[in-house]
Amino acid sequence: MNNSGSRNQELSPWVMGNPIAFARWLSGADFAVHNAKQVAIVGDLGRDKTKALLAEIRSSYRPNMVVAQSPYPIPEDAPELLKDRALKNDLPTAYVCEGFACKLPVNSADELREQLFKQSQRKPTQNTQESKKA
Repeated sequence: MNNSGSRNQELSPWVMGNPIAFARWLSGADFAVHNAKQVAIVGDLGRDKTKALLAEIRSSYRPNMVVAQSPYPIPEDAPELLKDRALKNDLPTAYVCEGFACKLPVNSADELREQLFKQSQRKPTQNTQESKKA
């Protein structure tokens, strides 16, 4: 029997006995293999436009996405993702980033949806591509 078959036999009892932990492990593996997306939302939670931006993010399952939200001005102790983010046109603003490199900021849920859709075209990380070559 090859190595993968024996590994599966060794792993199977653990998977069957710990299905939730295994699902978490798979999520962690997926996070490690694919590029994490970041979304920074700047705007008062009391404003409908801020709520609309957050609702768009929550409208579908988006694994490997980190979201941070803050009112404006952004507090000094805010997460790094929110640092130096400004309002665009004095409206609640969303920044869609990957590796802390961000697309142009947007103000509407429709613009955010478009950027998130483009971001969802998942690409393996450099390490994954190199391991496939080996």
